[in-house]
Amino acid sequence: MDQTEKMTDPVKFKIVLGDSDSLKLTLPFGIPKSVEEFKSEIRKQCGVTGDFRLQYLDTDFDDFLNLTSTVDLQDKGTVKVVTQSLAMLSAYDVCSLSSADTDIRSSTSSPTPSSSSLSPTTSDVASVSASELSLSSKLRSETWPTNFPIPTFPYEVELELQKAHEDFLNDGTSLNIDSKPKLKSEILKSLAAEIVKYKVYPKSEEYEEVAKALIMKHPCLQEKGSAGGFYGWKISLQWKMGNYRRTLRAAGCSEVKINSLKHKHGENTNPNQVKKPKRAEVNFYPDYPAGENKQSLEEERLALLSEVQKKDNHQIIKHKMEKTFVCRRHEVIEDMPLMVDFKSRWPALFSEYEDADFENSERDMAKTVIGIYVIKPEDAEAYDPPLDVGLIVEGVKVLQNVGDVTKACALLLGVIYSLNLSYPSDLKYTFEFFQKVLLGLDAQRLSHKIQVLNNKLVG
Repeated sequence: MDQTEKMTDPVKFKIVLGDSDSLKLTLPFGIPKSVEEFKSEIRKQCGVTGDFRLQYLDTDFDDFLNLTSTVDLQDKGTVKVVTQSLAMLSAYDVCSLSSADTDIRSSTSSPTPSSSSLSPTTSDVASVSASELSLSSKLRSETWPTNFPIPTFPYEVELELQKAHEDFLNDGTSLNIDSKPKLKSEILKSLAAEIVKYKVYPKSEEYEEVAKALIMKHPCLQEKGSAGGFYGWKISLQWKMGNYRRTLRAAGCSEVKINSLKHKHGENTNPNQVKKPKRAEVNFYPDYPAGENKQSLEEERLALLSEVQKKDNHQIIKHKMEKTFVCRRHEVIEDMPLMVDFKSRWPALFSEYEDADFENSERDMAKTVIGIYVIKPEDAEAYDPPLDVGLIVEGVKVLQNVGDVTKACALLLGVIYSLNLSYPSDLKYTFEFFQKVLLGLDAQRLSHKIQVLNNKLVG
């Protein structure tokens, strides 16, 4: 069968979505010309959403390999869907997202973005150890929900609310919650425990969303004298979360302890400055996995430095990168290292490729605080592929040979998150559009300019 026939004859594929979960995909017009077209068909016919990559079952190695061209596809072949998100990507593809509000130190005199955390993670690790399972159990997996889920309260609380709801339906009487301090305390405690599943430091509008959701589910809790019937609950939640954070700090929660005065003693920072996520980050400053500490993970880092010198051991490197995930986040948040120093400590975090010819651009790149570079051959036409496309932070090439400018833009946003950099002031609206509109992170809170643009796009 020649290539033309292969592209036009009807074909079928077994699409593996997960363990004991697969579907048959039929393409009446043959194999698509590009991987993106193939992924589009999988989205439509199999209902797959979000970001994902594909692997095909290679007959030579009898194993799944990454699909980079549809030339590798065959009729009645098996293709596996590997889902990925901004919080769980290959360590060789992109750094995962995180953010804080401290300044990164720079070796140049140029103004530098702020920095304070890193969070690269890996996927598809073949073997999962007990410590990794413990790590996974401690990491959050969801961003702040669009509609906050009010939890089921303790049994006795639900009984009182049920009776109060009946009274509300009969005569419109709201429950006088201030006359029942124990009941109110139990409700606030349950709400606080639900909130920390998503973040420890909610914003004012997020407290408001929780309060609104509470009286939507339990109308008997409306406050007749407050704005919208929920303002008092919002204020009470803010106070409760302050107390709850003290409880978490006493229990050893790292995300809260990092902001204690005792921990900040001796740091060159404002004691009132709170290190917390600002751009919809899910795991900002996680706890160490059970059985691990700073010293044990430092030993893993040193072992990782040896592994990156070896060949054909990507799986081992992925395994160790996943295991040292917490260590890297703590290092960037606490130490705020220079880019050049951090890259030398964690070389596996960055893809290493043979350098292109930078003779005519190295000087400009060394002065670049953050950006994308594109190198093309002399006399190249507009449609000619570049020799190299990569990213620069503080004059250091952090990623090279990323393929094209589109992917470089996505990776640049990932690097900004992973290194806790502030958006460049002259491009803050561009990056806000990337983050909130294209990626849907913190999408409910758009600046006026981006809101106007978004209205035009969807109108």
